[in-house]
Amino acid sequence: MVTFLETSLYFGYNLFLFMLFFWIWVPGILLSALLTLRYRQTVAKHLLQGKDTLWTTLWAATVFGILSSPQRKSSLQTARILWEGGISPVGILVFLIASHSLVIYFLAVLNLLLGLEFALGQVLGGILMLLLVTAAVSALGLNHPEPTTSPETTLPLLLAPYPSVPSWTDLLFSRHGWWAVLTYIGQEFRRIGLNTLIGIFLGGFFLAGGLEPWWIDLALLGGGGVLTDLFNVLIAPLFSMILCVPPLGNLPLTASLFKAYVLNYPGMVSFVLASLVQPPMIRAYTEYFGRRAGYTVTLILWGAAMGSGLLVTGIFGLFGFRPGYVPLHPLYRLWDWLWQGE
Repeated sequence: MVTFLETSLYFGYNLFLFMLFFWIWVPGILLSALLTLRYRQTVAKHLLQGKDTLWTTLWAATVFGILSSPQRKSSLQTARILWEGGISPVGILVFLIASHSLVIYFLAVLNLLLGLEFALGQVLGGILMLLLVTAAVSALGLNHPEPTTSPETTLPLLLAPYPSVPSWTDLLFSRHGWWAVLTYIGQEFRRIGLNTLIGIFLGGFFLAGGLEPWWIDLALLGGGGVLTDLFNVLIAPLFSMILCVPPLGNLPLTASLFKAYVLNYPGMVSFVLASLVQPPMIRAYTEYFGRRAGYTVTLILWGAAMGSGLLVTGIFGLFGFRPGYVPLHPLYRLWDWLWQGE
């Protein structure tokens, strides 16, 4: 008899093999490398020079986040440098949202696991979340930090993880340029490797659970209507806090939670965005903004993750579309045939 653990390992191993289809998602990390190496320095300068202007901060922090690493430790290190450089709380939070959910190769992996409609929904969810957070934090009136480092000191620190290439000609038609691309890809794989493996094998556990008779399909509680959506976006951040898997590792886990009927579509969007309310992130907010304001920011991010999941689903609904599930009965029959030899 196949044990639950064996089934979990089976699904985890096959999810790992599936993610080895590098030819599908490597274009995403290649595009990330090219844009990061070419434009990150320019965007960083705009962010530092326009730090007293809200809209400049908003767009520059968003693009800078997209051109950064989705790895949690790296994004927190960069956020610390931005804080010491005098970037506003809005700028820091917008950067964290973009680096956790809008990095190009992050979206390419999500596209591989669930499909283009899910990746596009996540883009829309990330944009909605940063707008909601910008409005709420601006109204909150958090104190703007006094810079402890000059722009001349801050800029090299921001650019330290990646070399900057001054032109497309140097980037595409020189050995130095392609070596920089390979260095970027190697650095990212080292950063995300362990977290991704953790997410894969946790995902295997939930996929195995979805086959068990005792499994509760939270994604279907309430009949699949508005109440179900509200329940799912409410519990999704809680799951994210408990599981505490960093952004890239969250993706195979997210796909598994969705396919195992743990979360429905708005819950899935909220779960990915809610990587910003995990314990290491909350600790960073309290360090930056103080304990009370840090917890307030956490609640704002939690609410924005919930609201974004609902808004994305509603926007798709206006066009008569909602990303749904692949029918499971054929998969169950195939599973039984594989393991029973029928």
